[in-house]
Amino acid sequence: MTAPTKWFDSVQSNGAARLRLFCFAHAGGAASFFAHWSRRLPADVEVWPIQLPGRWARWREEPLRDLVAASGVLARELTPELTAKPYLFYGHSLGGLIAYETTLRLREQGRAMPKALVISGRTPPDAPPSRPPLHRLPDEAFIRGIAEHYEAVDARLLADPETRAMVLKVLRADLQMFETYRALTAAPLYLPIWAFAARGDRAAAPSSMDGWKRFSTREVELHEFDGGHFFVRNNELVWRQLSDVLART
Repeated sequence: MTAPTKWFDSVQSNGAARLRLFCFAHAGGAASFFAHWSRRLPADVEVWPIQLPGRWARWREEPLRDLVAASGVLARELTPELTAKPYLFYGHSLGGLIAYETTLRLREQGRAMPKALVISGRTPPDAPPSRPPLHRLPDEAFIRGIAEHYEAVDARLLADPETRAMVLKVLRADLQMFETYRALTAAPLYLPIWAFAARGDRAAAPSSMDGWKRFSTREVELHEFDGGHFFVRNNELVWRQLSDVLART
């Protein structure tokens, strides 16, 4: 592993690892979302959460607002870390689209490709919008929209004006990335895709996630779980299924 950078500031190095799992969080999420995953996944897997600008130690930086442009930045930042060991991409919600687009950028550049994609809680890239855009709404309407379609923002984060401003800025930027994203025509990937979906997820029902089959010429498997949009949070069944995926890679 090279010296930690601001993109990988929470990586727990594992010299015995045979695989790296690069993790992309949901809209408004941070690398801390994956803080416990290294203890829940097999010991031969090194978890690399990605820290995007605008959150935690990077709170002074402007968040990214264009998904395709963001994937180009990520491909550049990830490239030095992609040849040391085989790797996979995992992305939840918005992170799933970021993982997919970053894979396309790496393919365009002839870089080392992931062995597989694991996508949870995100419909495929060509899925039509399921609701009007939220990112331009006034604050209170924006907060209500987030709660209605995803999960309510922690009231403690909204109580302090400065913290509230930072949280809403990142959420708006991330929702802008998603809501303005339009998938460009691209050949299907030649790698497996595992799609994880929750039966109670209003944003990405299992039936809609089945569409990921159009984006790979290899096997695409859909695995269903109970829960809502954030079903992967502290979910032993998700970790068990992901461990099985990693063991098969």
